[in-house]
Amino acid sequence: MRFALALLALCLTMPASGAASNGRLPASLLPTQYTLHMNVDPAQDDFSGQETIAARVAEKTDKIVLHARDLIVQDARVNGKNVPSERRLLNAQEQTLTLGLPEPLSPGNVV
Repeated sequence: MRFALALLALCLTMPASGAASNGRLPASLLPTQYTLHMNVDPAQDDFSGQETIAARVAEKTDKIVLHARDLIVQDARVNGKNVPSERRLLNAQEQTLTLGLPEPLSPGNVV
């Protein structure tokens, strides 16, 4: 899921029973590839890992919305730049994580 132009990476911890929400995400970004690295211990109820998502920007946006049911996000990066915790909004009811970007992403770019 690594593209030379840009990437989005998340370091996370997730309960083993957690599953992504079935809700629809905004169409401003279209995922093109996922890479997962998971650390699983069958004796534990949770696991940790890292996810990298490559996506094509379909329309100009200043935020990225991701499914985030039962996730604890320790780090988030867009185009190799850290998204500080104050710009990461977890919505438990909608089961989403919104990353507020310092600059909008333009259509056609890969993140």
